[in-house]
Amino acid sequence: MQTNPELWKTLSALPFEQNAVPFGFAGRLARDNGWSGDFAERVINEYRKFAYLAMVAGHEVTPSDEVDQVWHLHMTYTRHYWGPFQDALGRPLHHGPTQGTSSDKARFDDNYAHTLASYEREFGDVPPADIWPDATIRFGDAPFYQRVNKATHLVLPVPRAVRQLLSARNRLALGLLSVLGLSGLTFASAQAALQGENSGGWPLFVWLLLGAGAFLILFGVISGINSAKSAAAKKSGSGCGAGYVSGGSGRSRMDKDADGDADGGGDGGSGCSGGGCGGGGCGG
Repeated sequence: MQTNPELWKTLSALPFEQNAVPFGFAGRLARDNGWSGDFAERVINEYRKFAYLAMVAGHEVTPSDEVDQVWHLHMTYTRHYWGPFQDALGRPLHHGPTQGTSSDKARFDDNYAHTLASYEREFGDVPPADIWPDATIRFGDAPFYQRVNKATHLVLPVPRAVRQLLSARNRLALGLLSVLGLSGLTFASAQAALQGENSGGWPLFVWLLLGAGAFLILFGVISGINSAKSAAAKKSGSGCGAGYVSGGSGRSRMDKDADGDADGGGDGGSGCSGGGCGGGGCGG
């Protein structure tokens, strides 16, 4: 049973498109994130649910990265965000980036778990996994999103098997790849020496072995570097999401962090963190 059904009724009916324009809020959201129009509309509705939870959950709430992207964009529509949206909520909803401390990881893991639990309690259903993924994904892949100009860069999807190899959990596999690569190069070099003495040239299979060995070594080294970066990012608490503390009478404050991002909340406390500038957590 919902804590405040009237609030949800108001939010669920709140339009984000104020006027009929060729390129509106949902279209911009879809373009910026490479989403379909239908998926963008679904995430907008999940953002409404997140805003509702921020008002009624009674604890810090942390959005998924997908929901956070709606939040970021919404705050650039200042007239709507601080106008009809704030009026519907009844008090401001501030966004704050992470402090980057080592304690952030446990804090936001806990916040995210509580947010999902409150979602299920308030809406009577499990959050959709494609918009509210498991915490290992929320705090694993999300910090590495970046804007890319697709007119000047070719973007290729990384297969799941390769992503798993790139994870910090598979350093052994990365080491084995490097060993295989070195073994292949050693074997190919030996064969090349023998073949070269007899025929004066290297056969095709030797070139293939050399190429495969070099690729495996390069892949292992790059993967190891990425794994180290991933582990360092998780340890520092970057990319932990964004949140809000709903509280008390609804009075709010707006503070500024060193990087100039807004940080605030209701009487219950200060806003919790985002992914940090460049990690998807800055409010603009």
